[in-house]
Amino acid sequence: MVLFKLIIGKWNVFNIDLLSNLVINHLTMICLKLFIVIMVGSLTSVTNNKNQQFVQWTVNDKNHIQNKLIPILKKYPPLTSRFHFQLLFLINCMNHSNVQEYIQTKKNKFDQQNKDFSLINNIPFYFNEWLAGFIEAKGSFSIQKMNKNYSFSIDQTHDKYLMNAMLKFYNTNAKIQIKYSKNTNKDCIYVISFESINDITKVVQHCKPILQGYQFVQLCNFIQNNPKLNYLIE
Repeated sequence: MVLFKLIIGKWNVFNIDLLSNLVINHLTMICLKLFIVIMVGSLTSVTNNKNQQFVQWTVNDKNHIQNKLIPILKKYPPLTSRFHFQLLFLINCMNHSNVQEYIQTKKNKFDQQNKDFSLINNIPFYFNEWLAGFIEAKGSFSIQKMNKNYSFSIDQTHDKYLMNAMLKFYNTNAKIQIKYSKNTNKDCIYVISFESINDITKVVQHCKPILQGYQFVQLCNFIQNNPKLNYLIE
């Protein structure tokens, strides 16, 4: 869940980026309603197959997408390959109102999404905020009850370059693990797990001022229950 504050730019690029149909999940509707006043769109309460409830924000206004959202995404380009190609597809459809073009490009839009594809040659200037948004959506701070071990982990399908950028950003020697999707057994899932207190502290110090939603609650609980991180409590 994401508690969306009225900030448009670096941080929320990932919230749009991850949920590729321009949908954002929220902890409450309060800030979201304020956001809708500034933007446009519709709200829908949704319960998924795990009985989890969230609020879905959807924008169907072509002019607003073209004149407001796309300029933001061009200023802070999405860093996941999936939304990168979806954004290219969206822009192409807006520029070519042709049914055949739509059908053809929709079918082939992920053709270049492979293990060698990369959107990051050098870490971009907005990566600090973007990564916090990525962690908000996909990161996990966990405590094992049996042995009281603390860890941070995150994974991403296809985009190994993102994991490499994270390792570089945190200046860590942690390794990338590779798993495969249970559904296809073809899609690579790249996993990073930090277990050393030094690496975990780097993530906590980076994320603590930036996280805005449920992940911030999880992070606070993680800090409070880890004696080695108690000094970070304000």
